[in-house]
Amino acid sequence: MRAPFVLILSCFVSVFLMAQTSRDILLIPPTAALTGMGGGSSVPEENPLAFYDNPAHLGFYPQNGRLGAHIAPARTDIPFLADSDGYRSVGIAVGFDLRSAGASLPLTIGLGFANGNLAFPDQPQLSDGEEIGTFQPSQAYNGFALGLGLDYGVQLAFGYHYKRISTDVIDTPEAGNTELRNVVDGASDLGLMLNLPFFGIAEKWRDSRITWGEAIRPFANLGLGWTLANMGDPYEDEGGNKMALPRSARVGFSLNSGFTVPYRRVLMQPVHLTWAVSATDLTNDPAEGPESFQGALGDISLGGNLLAIKGDNNVTIRKGIRLRLFEALEISDGRIGTSKTRGLGVSARGLFKLWKSRHIGNEIVDLLAERMSIQYFMAITNRNSDLESTFHGISIVLMAR
Repeated sequence: MRAPFVLILSCFVSVFLMAQTSRDILLIPPTAALTGMGGGSSVPEENPLAFYDNPAHLGFYPQNGRLGAHIAPARTDIPFLADSDGYRSVGIAVGFDLRSAGASLPLTIGLGFANGNLAFPDQPQLSDGEEIGTFQPSQAYNGFALGLGLDYGVQLAFGYHYKRISTDVIDTPEAGNTELRNVVDGASDLGLMLNLPFFGIAEKWRDSRITWGEAIRPFANLGLGWTLANMGDPYEDEGGNKMALPRSARVGFSLNSGFTVPYRRVLMQPVHLTWAVSATDLTNDPAEGPESFQGALGDISLGGNLLAIKGDNNVTIRKGIRLRLFEALEISDGRIGTSKTRGLGVSARGLFKLWKSRHIGNEIVDLLAERMSIQYFMAITNRNSDLESTFHGISIVLMAR
């Protein structure tokens, strides 16, 4: 992105990397699970809507969950969009590991659906200058995503996400008359993720498990991720002018580690710590027109921005840390540019495991402890500012064994 254009938008980029276009919905984060730590384009995640950050998440989804649903229980106010009535999202993900069907190829497949809805206040419907009713305009998308993963010790995933965008526009065909017109267009995302499970690779090489003492099993993973989001043809605004979609490039890395310990009849994960960093650039080139874009990384410098964890006039850094305790409590903190984020989550999985440890031989309790995850997340963005927003999310996931 050219620097003069970025300077004009600098105060907006720190919000959600939103440029003020009529496709703002594409840049609102749909899930609180990753928003609290600034995003998760390189963090393998069980949340069913994580693929919105990077569709390659779905390639890893069968390792974390087999079927999951996510819903935002309440609309989120978006102060940056002062004329909106709030945002809401839902999502579904399903994953399948071909090895569970006897295949020799270590291929995993994930499918995802996402829906986001940005509502606006009722607008008067006019006929010959008189109000005869109201319009209820909104902007929404339905997203369909596919992820493929390969596991040869080093895990690689690819993802594609298509979003069908529906935007209501109020037209005035003649003085004193208004009508609601629906405009449909589309945008696509591509994503890649690489996950290196250090202890898993070492165990395959040694052909034995690595433990601390006799029972504690450590884990540590390095994740790399790349996303090119919102690719598509220009759209026409209310005045008939061609406008570019808010296309963006993002590249990031993450480190996560922790350990599992046996407790009676269950394996408990007392600590799981994740640290993630990503660099993002809006790749539109307004000086060259709405059909001109930069390359796969935009203005992102892998050394000067990502590894140095340093933003500039063109590139915004997203970074954060997340701590999970006993698979029951999650605390996260992060930044999107200069905007502060914070998240809190609770999960029933740790409680189910504790319940299993005290109810020997109960098949229902065993099923809940090993296969079910029910989670609630809350994330705050732009903390301590007039643009503060609070996102909520509930997810239910049937876990892989």
